[in-house]
Amino acid sequence: MTAPESRPQAVPTKSSDPGLQSCHRVRHWLACGALLLSIAPSAFAWGDGGHRIVAKIADHYLTSSTRAAVNAMLANDSTGLTATDMASAASWADRYRNKHPETANWHFVDTEISDGDIDAACFGHPPLPLNTPASAGPATACVVDKVDQFTKELAAPQTTDAERLLALQFLLHFVGDLHQPLHASDSSDRGGNDKLVSAPGIAPGKLHSYWDTAFVKRLGSDTNTVASQLIGNITCDQAAIWQTRTPRDWSLEAFDIAKQDVYGKLPAPNSSGTYALSDDYVSTAQQDVALQLSRAGVRLAMVLNGANLKMLGATSPPGSTNPPGSTSPPGDGVLVWVNTKTGVYHCPGSAYYGNTQQGVYMYEDQAKAGGYRPAGGKTCSA
Repeated sequence: MTAPESRPQAVPTKSSDPGLQSCHRVRHWLACGALLLSIAPSAFAWGDGGHRIVAKIADHYLTSSTRAAVNAMLANDSTGLTATDMASAASWADRYRNKHPETANWHFVDTEISDGDIDAACFGHPPLPLNTPASAGPATACVVDKVDQFTKELAAPQTTDAERLLALQFLLHFVGDLHQPLHASDSSDRGGNDKLVSAPGIAPGKLHSYWDTAFVKRLGSDTNTVASQLIGNITCDQAAIWQTRTPRDWSLEAFDIAKQDVYGKLPAPNSSGTYALSDDYVSTAQQDVALQLSRAGVRLAMVLNGANLKMLGATSPPGSTNPPGSTSPPGDGVLVWVNTKTGVYHCPGSAYYGNTQQGVYMYEDQAKAGGYRPAGGKTCSA
């Protein structure tokens, strides 16, 4: 069980300028590019509204160069499945799944509440076949592994433009999916799809859909306003905690919420088999949803900033400043993988790149400034 943590307010205090409430120190850290990463049928995690909120929060924390690169990449999408702005594109993977059912398993990890075995829920973590892009990977893969795979592709210089766009589109969605508690758990009920629930003021429906959409809608009817309110309530301490560990850890974090609140606070069913949720259950769910949407947005920004998308043509804006310890402009240099256990960093293309048990993505100048040394003594940018 993860340690207790204060949650963003479900109905945050309003501010005339929510951006002024954000933590500039955290925004700067996110901008530096440090990246700590080592279906249920008919389920759409968060619904379009929740995914829009995640994307809006992420956009708030993007560097100007990353935002420019993301927008330019999305403008090249010719599928017509969604509009090409970032908030709309966050639902692209759901539309794509409708035409490509082989990607259905990629949206969730059904870790059973009874045993917590995430490895079994991830089908044993099958590796990508040699020279196979992540978008063409096996159908038996979970969202944890797909986030890892697409994150590496997004950052790798050798990734084709077409595959990099797909990696971006999947990540915009999957990072959000990863944080929906019922996309990180199962209690032999298809992620809550087999449980009918009711609650005061909410139309009866499936437990899964309540967590996808009903509880999100309780935060507010306008996704822009909800995102701004959540941003205004993200503290420096929270953001610092959220930027740590790996997608696997993030999934287990969501699993803990499912075990403790989604299922742990579920009442016994009534005579008709429906679970009548109390006001207390709904209130806790709203707080959980606010927390998970906020975490997902901060982490999505971290993933995108860490990918060094400047290499696709975006440039640093005039007046940009260097991150602490950096000797080159923000986003310059090679994104390397630092093995935090051994103190060695690895270049893109290395067999160890993104594949050690403990590690973090960061730019090479940051790795050097942090006292890390290149594998084999040879720098990546030489």
